[in-house]
Amino acid sequence: MRWALAILLAIACWLGLHVIAADPSAADCSGALGIASVHQTCQYAPDELRGMYGSASSEGYRYRLEPHCELGGAATCHRAAVCQEPPGTFRFDVYRSPDVRPPSWSLIGYACLTDAEAGELGGLTPAMVAAAFQRLTWPEPELRVQPPDGETLVNFDTNFFTTLTEPSTQDVTLLGITVTIEATPQSYVWHFGDGAEETTSGPGSPYPTLDITHAYADADVEVSPSVDVVYAGRYRLGTGAWTHIPATLTVPGPAITLSVLEASPQLVG
Repeated sequence: MRWALAILLAIACWLGLHVIAADPSAADCSGALGIASVHQTCQYAPDELRGMYGSASSEGYRYRLEPHCELGGAATCHRAAVCQEPPGTFRFDVYRSPDVRPPSWSLIGYACLTDAEAGELGGLTPAMVAAAFQRLTWPEPELRVQPPDGETLVNFDTNFFTTLTEPSTQDVTLLGITVTIEATPQSYVWHFGDGAEETTSGPGSPYPTLDITHAYADADVEVSPSVDVVYAGRYRLGTGAWTHIPATLTVPGPAITLSVLEASPQLVG
């Protein structure tokens, strides 16, 4: 049995394959595709994958990447595997299929890739998560005004606030991985309806605390004030660590109708 294993390893070396032993992250895989049982233990460098993808049509094969799942099942992964080396990379399984329809995919190895490398080769990247963050529907801010009932006075400090202050989370599935995206109100843009605007980090407060106020100069007019919320985003894979999403997202709130009146003195008996 030992001599058979020795012959197998010798053939693998002759083909240019490197067999992973105790430490899979330390091995590399290169050369022609050969013995399947050996090749499934191989690690590909990013340049090797680029070469395989580039020569797929001439070889008669197609290739694809799937994030390697550390926790979860084949349909939905709750935590993707992280490579120890190089730092900042994730593990992706490498599959190939003869260039036929329908494809017949076989696992041939894996690769440790950065976000940029994974995106280039079709893996899940922060850019995909950021796009999901932008296209999801997040809560709209509701504008509250004091005095209430849709009326205020000219040259009076009208009070504005919103109750939208808490983070919201949504789960999406991207490339078979469950991604939790969280949107947290970061700032607010107040549109007072007369051309004036103000951006604040806080949501305002109800009376008697007057954080966000505006005085209208013209009487006997109707204005349509509103407030936008600017969300900061972050995401995580399953129960993994949170990762910041660089771009913010602005969600406008609905406008309300506010009548600006002029008070008239009146004697009361």
